[in-house]
Amino acid sequence: MFYQTDIRNMPIGYHQGFTLMQLVITMSLVATLTFLAVPSYNQSIANSRMDSNNNSLANAIGLARVEAIKRGTHVAVKPTNILWKNGISVWVDDDRDGVIDSTEVVLKKFQPFQGTATVTTSSNSVIFKSSGFADAAASFLICDDRSGETGRSLTILISGRIRSIEDNTCT
Repeated sequence: MFYQTDIRNMPIGYHQGFTLMQLVITMSLVATLTFLAVPSYNQSIANSRMDSNNNSLANAIGLARVEAIKRGTHVAVKPTNILWKNGISVWVDDDRDGVIDSTEVVLKKFQPFQGTATVTTSSNSVIFKSSGFADAAASFLICDDRSGETGRSLTILISGRIRSIEDNTCT
């Protein structure tokens, strides 16, 4: 064993640690890569939230259509509270009035949207007939607080088909 502390007498390949210069260079590289990656990561998280919100709305509408066909009656989709981003309710609308009554079956309540989502639409509800056709066509634009970014557009055709597009610019 070697008990000497003089570097000149140490065998080749024996190291005592990193030099100050190696640590400074390594830390500067880590800091640079971190500052480059964080904005990209935040963008990815925001895009993922927007996709999740779009999928949640599409799932609610798809569920309503399938249940209308399966049950042979009208099934409606409407925001739980006044705004679509605050949650979505899907229920069997027996009396076709667009209002959840105490005797009507609520099939599912979807959670509020994630993040700072906004939903722009001209439709207060979407109602599917037993044929799977919608009472009226509807379109939704889902955006977040990033102005000028690409939003998600969801269109429901009279035939009941759901179409999702990512190319809409939010204002």
